[in-house]
Amino acid sequence: MKNYIIVTGGAGFVGSNLIKYLLLKTNKKIISVDNYFSGSKKNHVNDRRVRYINADTANIQKILDKYKKKISVIFHFGEFARIHQSFVNTEKCFSSNICGTSNVFYFCLKNKIKIIYSATSASLGNKGNDQSLSPYAFTKSKNLQLLNHLNKWFGLSYEALYFYNVYGKGHIREGVMATVIGIFERQYEKKIPLTVVRPGTQSRKFTHVDDTVKGCYYAWKRNKNRHYSLSNMRSHTIKGVAKIFTNNMLMSLRVCCNIEVEVKNNQHYNNGYLYASKHQSIFETIYFNSLFYNPSYILKKELLSIPLFGMYLKKLDMIAIDRSQGIKSIKYVNEETKRLSEFRPVIIFPEGTRTEFGNQPELKPGIYSIYKNSNKPVVPIAINSGKFWPKNNKMKSGKIIIEFKDPIQPGLSKEDFLKKLKSDINSLNH
Repeated sequence: MKNYIIVTGGAGFVGSNLIKYLLLKTNKKIISVDNYFSGSKKNHVNDRRVRYINADTANIQKILDKYKKKISVIFHFGEFARIHQSFVNTEKCFSSNICGTSNVFYFCLKNKIKIIYSATSASLGNKGNDQSLSPYAFTKSKNLQLLNHLNKWFGLSYEALYFYNVYGKGHIREGVMATVIGIFERQYEKKIPLTVVRPGTQSRKFTHVDDTVKGCYYAWKRNKNRHYSLSNMRSHTIKGVAKIFTNNMLMSLRVCCNIEVEVKNNQHYNNGYLYASKHQSIFETIYFNSLFYNPSYILKKELLSIPLFGMYLKKLDMIAIDRSQGIKSIKYVNEETKRLSEFRPVIIFPEGTRTEFGNQPELKPGIYSIYKNSNKPVVPIAINSGKFWPKNNKMKSGKIIIEFKDPIQPGLSKEDFLKKLKSDINSLNH
């Protein structure tokens, strides 16, 4: 029985996020093979189905020999992956990307294992004419040629995935392997100027890691022996990205209102969970859009009628409750929540509206229906925003705290669920 998945580079940024997603979507055991050149033990996923092996892919035959008949697929992400550094450390680039990868290909061919290969957009630039602009692009383009030939000559099963400037939770923030957004994020937090490489007008298709790993999974499941570009549809200049950081609402709150923001225990996945939050201020309706990637809110249908703002909400595919429709509306909300939560975080304010700091109204019963029918964990979010940014918008200095509580797992009775949720979201409301 082929019940193992191999992820080379599983302690790296993309690899570790892929492992988390595979744990959600499969019941297979996962082995990470990583030499920790750019990977880190901090990225390890604490799950009994995951095992980590510290080794080079050049030795993959020896490392995985006893598993070879049990492996269903290898996601090969364990390569040297930076353009500039490939000029500085060319030997390491060639050792990893030529020697290591050819051994991985041969191991898959010999043992009839499907391979999912992470290609790079760097080899596609200028209509493919940029393949020789760097040692990194050169090695990746040659590996793609080899992969295509092995499929043509011997029937090697593969999918080739082109990554585009992946960012998100766990990206490298410092050192020679740091990403652009990772560097900006660290510099912003340390309140130092953002370093933009001239001219700054160069554009990139920055793509969130959640979208990237989902693309990897679905390419594997489609099993078409094809090439896929996993990218954002829009490009952003480096200057434009820097402005997103410098214009951030957090900066405005700190400078203008002397309000700091602290987020506690944000350790949960964006997708596959529902989020139920205390609602005291306009602050969270704005800030959650930067805290979560592409969230969908469960909201009152009346909000869709607000000029301009309503059109904006419709475009973002929010889940609107039409209270006049009764059971029909509840069924619609349950179905949409179940659908959207597979690939987007779904957020609900279970008290139904904004409340003043200190108030603890009863939760709307609809939250239990959503919890029960979705059969997904609900993450309570406690917040004290109303203390410093109340309904009347008369702000005062202090620290807004957003605290993610432990997920409430499916299966609780209505009484126990509502009691637990109400207690958790009000833990900062005093």
